[in-house]
Amino acid sequence: MTDAASVPHPAHPSATRAAPEASPAALAQPPRRLFTGYLVATLLMLVVPFLLSYAIWAVTGEWAVRTAYQDVAPVAHASHALVGVFLLVAFPLQALLGLRISGGRARPASVASRDWHRRQGRIVVAVYLAYVATGMVMLWDSSVVGRGVASLASTLQITLLVGASAVCALLAWRAARRGDIALHMDHVLFALIAISNISLGRLVIASFKVLGIEPGAVELPGGAVGFVSAGEFGAIVTIALLALFWLSYAARRGILRSQWGKTATLAVLPLFWPVVFIPGLGQ
Repeated sequence: MTDAASVPHPAHPSATRAAPEASPAALAQPPRRLFTGYLVATLLMLVVPFLLSYAIWAVTGEWAVRTAYQDVAPVAHASHALVGVFLLVAFPLQALLGLRISGGRARPASVASRDWHRRQGRIVVAVYLAYVATGMVMLWDSSVVGRGVASLASTLQITLLVGASAVCALLAWRAARRGDIALHMDHVLFALIAISNISLGRLVIASFKVLGIEPGAVELPGGAVGFVSAGEFGAIVTIALLALFWLSYAARRGILRSQWGKTATLAVLPLFWPVVFIPGLGQ
């Protein structure tokens, strides 16, 4: 996940515009409108599905999507859910403060926002790592050890994406400490896009049910039969959408090659997709 070094941002970041695969100096700061649009879209993909899930739980006392997570790993699931509530509030707040700072204003309010953004950032990174850790315990206990939720293909894909998200969160914190705000912003965006595979997947699978799409048995060469569940197909579609989303940003930003670690992570994911057709592993 090592990315090429980026040039520290100028005094007035909004004055710099990056061209695709431009010189390092031109990549000092993402165009404000480009970054803001992708960040807001990512936050919506991340926050809205979970808000709906929590709202349904608050009203009915039942989770909208109940799986074996609650039964196989109840402590990890409860911890994961509680930490998630904090992050649903912290992520948008951090984004709002960060966007205000990136505007280049030097008013007292902006100085206060910058200080608060830095202090809260340390807390958010620590809590997010706890969120990832409890999520991994929950996923592997329920899917690999308990064999109750996701297949091996989905488990490996989610682990890779969530792991990359955690690494980028740490790299974003380190880049901010160095004053490399350009790289900080790119790391933050990738971290949020990667983790949103969990939330966006809920909407994708729900849309399959509404449209009547029900993947099932698949006949393979040699007479073998694999099985692709709606969850598996939903995971593939979700990851493909998120990969296209990041790649479109990276191409417009001009960082496909310079930040090769992110591009390579997404390029590896399709290697897991054929596993869903293997009887016993893809179920």
